[in-house]
Amino acid sequence: MRKVLVVDDEKLIRTGVKTMIERKAKDFYDVVLCSNGLEALDIVSKEKIDIVITDIRMPEMDGITFIKKLQEFKFKPLILILSGYDDFNYAVEALKCGVQNYLLKPIKREELYESLDKIEKIIKKSEETEAVKNLYSVHMDEYIEAEIKNIILRTDISEAEIKTIGKRLQFNLLNHQYYIGLLIKEEDNKAEPVVGLMQDISNEINIILDRYSKESQDNGFKCFQCHNELVIISQHISIFEIIKQKYLNDCGARYHIGLSNPGQGIMTLKPCFAQAEEALKYRIFINYHGNTVIKYSDIQDKNKDYNLETDKIEKLRNMLGTERDKEIYSLFDEIFNENKFRSYSISYLEETNKLINNTVLDEIEAGIFSNEEDMLKKIQKFKNIYNFRNYKQYYYELKDFIISINEYIKTMKEIYGNKDKIDKAIEFINNNYHKDINLATVSNEVSLNYSYFSQVFKEHTGENFVSYLKRVRINKAKEILKSDESKVYEVGKMVGYDDPKQFSKHFRSITGVSPIEYKRNFFKELKASKRNDATNKEE
Repeated sequence: MRKVLVVDDEKLIRTGVKTMIERKAKDFYDVVLCSNGLEALDIVSKEKIDIVITDIRMPEMDGITFIKKLQEFKFKPLILILSGYDDFNYAVEALKCGVQNYLLKPIKREELYESLDKIEKIIKKSEETEAVKNLYSVHMDEYIEAEIKNIILRTDISEAEIKTIGKRLQFNLLNHQYYIGLLIKEEDNKAEPVVGLMQDISNEINIILDRYSKESQDNGFKCFQCHNELVIISQHISIFEIIKQKYLNDCGARYHIGLSNPGQGIMTLKPCFAQAEEALKYRIFINYHGNTVIKYSDIQDKNKDYNLETDKIEKLRNMLGTERDKEIYSLFDEIFNENKFRSYSISYLEETNKLINNTVLDEIEAGIFSNEEDMLKKIQKFKNIYNFRNYKQYYYELKDFIISINEYIKTMKEIYGNKDKIDKAIEFINNNYHKDINLATVSNEVSLNYSYFSQVFKEHTGENFVSYLKRVRINKAKEILKSDESKVYEVGKMVGYDDPKQFSKHFRSITGVSPIEYKRNFFKELKASKRNDATNKEE
């Protein structure tokens, strides 16, 4: 539907023009009326107008001034002017301003329709051209984005390849000074943000950039998603503070931006991206709430001359499982002192984390928790310090984990040194299999931690608690079925199953047959055996 604005100070003419347009195609044209140029300008500034039909002589603002003002708008409507014979000179001037045609008063319906048809052809041609431009623009944006990712993400790309890409890319933004910012959303207890959510953020940021472009008459920026991060390339460093202030502080979540030093040309693209990545890592030391822009220039001179605490970490590993709790806590605090890490490059913390994983956690994962899914997830989380919101969360979770490991190993030593507790647990199961018992019941009976008991029980019996209890119950059921005339559901209750279907399911999983089949087969074999014995005696 085309939106038409009719501007004339004479009401009769306004309404007459509207009536004629609606008779031509009521469902195609949406006609808006106003009486002067000032009012018309206000309407054009607020909504998209396709066609303006305006008088020349009007109060407040004449038609010529109004037409000239329209040329300042980004989207310019096509214009028809209304004039009398005495206004011919004005009409000529209006035509110089891009007016499509002029109509003499009184307006003839055929001339109005002819002018509208000509304008419609112009609009359709313009729309087709714009559609082609937009399609080209989309493909070009995708191409530029792909080539930039090719440069910044490939570790094996050569300078010659980058120069070749630069020659065919023709991305004007890189010919000027620019900055690269990487934006990431802080995720609570998640190693990866939600991809769909990052796309939403990308859309919001692009809206801000478009608005900034209109206000400043500058489009020197590029924004696209790359893995978990949003890559923003901008000629102006101020845009990153604008993003922080206009969006990030109001969106109800927490974000960080790592910002590079200025670069220029295709060859500085990869180094600038690396600088932004490096700056973003320092978000781990941001403990307060709110969003941050971390500049590479503020961290590039951090001291990289450090020595890893290899001996202390090995000592920590050797003390685990001993009664030297206070020494373990003190040594941990000494190794993981936050102020010390803050004074050096972030690589010091990364390398220390790698060392604690290689020396302590990997050994524990392979030797103790190889079958404990929850514990393995915790260990996996410590592989990357950026799985944590900040350093304090990393520090406290790692310390709690080390303390729990220390207690676990001590308990395991105690259990392995006292086999009687497991024997007592097995005896309890054999005597109470027909009752509603579970792992918690039995671990409490022998006064052992639930998780520790589960691990040790499996080590001793070769199977987990549930499997062991099921096997004991089914074996007892087999004995009853051989010696008792009880019905199947009664046998199930005798061995701890209130649900006959569950009893049958478990029975079949162990024996391969249902309880009824097992009983029938047993007595069939028994009768056959007795007949054979009788035959042998007669012979």
